[in-house]
Amino acid sequence: MHDPHEIAAYARFKEIWAVLDIARFTPAPPAAEAMVLAMRTFAARYHQRLLALNPGVDVSGFFHIRIDPEVDSGARVLEGEPISFAAFLGRRYDIAGDRVLTAREANADADSDHDGLARALLSPPYGLKNDKARWGKFGSAQYLERECAWQREILRDFLREVLAIEDPRETEHLQIHRWPTDWSNYFDAGNEWWGTHAWSIADSRAGWLTVVCASASD
Repeated sequence: MHDPHEIAAYARFKEIWAVLDIARFTPAPPAAEAMVLAMRTFAARYHQRLLALNPGVDVSGFFHIRIDPEVDSGARVLEGEPISFAAFLGRRYDIAGDRVLTAREANADADSDHDGLARALLSPPYGLKNDKARWGKFGSAQYLERECAWQREILRDFLREVLAIEDPRETEHLQIHRWPTDWSNYFDAGNEWWGTHAWSIADSRAGWLTVVCASASD
């Protein structure tokens, strides 16, 4: 099935266990409309995966992503909160210093539902896949330094390759909103403990709008 809203560059991040769901719309629709369109896209992708993983099986009784009927019909219009790029990235990334902070440095697990992209991308429930043995003794200062350096590389690659953001200090062309996460069962898993996230990033230079959502559990 052709997915016109898929961003091919994100595939390599999924391969290392990133749990974000992403959809891009060109030209950019109104942000509230894009959120609903994105969730419909995520639902269609999930359904296709179910079919692929269960050939010949009736999957009607399986979990499917649903949208609150009032939101899906337009009776309730989602309201997003405008946020800065720094708030979008969250406490795990220091823009001025261009470095990823440890969770302890950033106190990033406190109020995780409202932390940013850096945590959502870099700290999925089972961690990102990597050969951690080469970082040295677990928990040592050397280990933490090398882990954060690798995570910085992953985050900067994601910003550049997926969101077309070359320099995190130059984002005046972006309009970012944080959205509620009470309008789809997509967010149920994240409500258990890991957190839920929903953002829209409108890029006036590129003329597109990208939706980034996340909800995961173990």
